Amino acid sequence: MTPAKRLIALVRKYQNLIPNGNFTKYAKVENGQVVQLGLPTSGVLNDGRTVSNYHLLPPDILTVEGWLPCEEVKPEYDEATQYLVIDTAVVQGDKVIVTYKAVDFEG
Repeated sequence: MTPAKRLIALVRKYQNLIPNGNFTKYAKVENGQVVQLGLPTSGVLNDGRTVSNYHLLPPDILTVEGWLPCEEVKPEYDEATQYLVIDTAVVQGDKVIVTYKAVDFEG
C-alpha cells in the first residue's frame, strides 16, 4: 500500500470511529432512539444553561441530560486492508450497543 493510500485509509478509519470529534463513549437518546453519537465539547443543558467542556460532565448529569454510555462491539478485521464503520446503534436498557462492521479499502 502506498503512503498516500495508507493516509487515506487511516483518515477513513478514524473519521468513523470518532463521531463529532469525540470517541463514542456516550449516545444521546430521545424517545428511545439514538440521535447522536459522541459528546459535544459545548452544549445546552435541559434547564437552558450553556456549558463549555460538556464532554467532561459527570456521568450522573449526562444521564439526566439524555446521554447513555455506549458498549462497542467490533469484529476482527485486517487493519492493512479494512477499516471499521458504525453499522448500528441500539438502545438496550441503560446503555447503547454500537456495532461496527469491517469495510475493505477501495483500490
